[in-house]
Amino acid sequence: MSPVLLEVIKALGFGCGYIFLFIIAEVIHKKKSVPVEWTRKGVHFLSASISIVFPLVFKYTLTLFILAVSFLIILIVGEKKGLLSSIGGVERKTKGEFYFPISIFIVYVLSHNNFVLYAVSMAVLAISDPLAALIGKSYGHVKYRVQTDLKSLEGSVTFFFATFLIVHIPILLFTNVSRVNSLLISLVVAILVTCLESISLEGSDNLIIPLGTFFILYKLITKPTEMVFLQVMILIFIIVTTIILTYRVHKIGSSGLITIILTSYAAWALCGLNYYIPTLLFFFGFLFMNIVFRVKPGDDPALFRTKAVLKLVYIPIAIVFAANFFSLEDFLSTVFLVSVSTHLTLLWRHWYLDRNVVSRFFRRWRKIFIHCGSVVSFLIVVLPWLFIFRRERILVLSAVLFIFNLLADAFYTILRSTIYREIDYMKNRALRNFVNLFITMLFLIQKFLGRIG
Repeated sequence: MSPVLLEVIKALGFGCGYIFLFIIAEVIHKKKSVPVEWTRKGVHFLSASISIVFPLVFKYTLTLFILAVSFLIILIVGEKKGLLSSIGGVERKTKGEFYFPISIFIVYVLSHNNFVLYAVSMAVLAISDPLAALIGKSYGHVKYRVQTDLKSLEGSVTFFFATFLIVHIPILLFTNVSRVNSLLISLVVAILVTCLESISLEGSDNLIIPLGTFFILYKLITKPTEMVFLQVMILIFIIVTTIILTYRVHKIGSSGLITIILTSYAAWALCGLNYYIPTLLFFFGFLFMNIVFRVKPGDDPALFRTKAVLKLVYIPIAIVFAANFFSLEDFLSTVFLVSVSTHLTLLWRHWYLDRNVVSRFFRRWRKIFIHCGSVVSFLIVVLPWLFIFRRERILVLSAVLFIFNLLADAFYTILRSTIYREIDYMKNRALRNFVNLFITMLFLIQKFLGRIG
């Protein structure tokens, strides 16, 4: 039998097995009145568990691609026709079932036949996620909100311990990683992936959990014990620092706090201290502005949660991942600094235009202070970074960075005074991100041409 024909037969066998699993779930749900959360998590567990053997069974990546696309089509048609109520009949808004086959295919491609990394990533998805959901649903009493979703502390703790064991045991048994290193790696993965799961929205955990697990393992598994221990210390330092910094800021929700921790850790772990310091200073400036202004996000009545925080920093974080991926950490460090500082400048102008100024001093001198966003951003973010990380041409670079802050402020002010006089919160946020991206790209082009340092 030819390898291609054998591959087709195996793919058809697995495909029929998955379809049979869906049919059984529908029968149990409708005939036995089993709650949809149980049938949904049962299908989740069995589907992900089966997928663990894919690298051992399939020879061609195309096979997994065809399987993933086929099941996406089946899920889309099933949802429209109301045929898959056993997995899609939950009250909350979720697209988790659609992310599921996509995540399997992406992790399969990224693993490059590294079976341990693939299997551990899929095992966390198969076991930790449904186990945490069922424990949280049955025994969860301490709740926290992620946008409109409610999650429980009990479920998150369950997820942490399950993930720790799922990562630690295979790494210890099937790799050359030492016992101490395995413990440290498992600890970092468990903390970070638990945080990622806790802020996942609308079923995106089916994508974020396996990809996050794979990415963190890929970064750490070849590192010496000293480097992994340093990552543990960095993570603990960031968690403690962020909690202290936001302790008395009641407008930061728990999911917003976790998002700040994750973005801060990504900046430091992927690109170094010279990326974390601007991130820390940005959040410090952001919290300072909460004292000056009565600040609140437009999509939540009281708190900054995951989405609100992410939309503040997604351009700088994109630079972090690009710098790490292309090994351009040094080259893009000032680009990252510009993105962070100009966004703080834009927030100052936005809040002076659209929010109540609480501080009597800043309100009294409004006509002057409304134009001081560039100065505030320069003093809080740019100047400390320059003194810590730069020793050459500091005056020239200071002037250049300050000018780009002024340009961002002027560009945004002109747009607000001419085109966008009346603008809602969402459009305002999009406008600020557009201006930030434009100024950042302009700085990047100038730097690429060698005109600035």
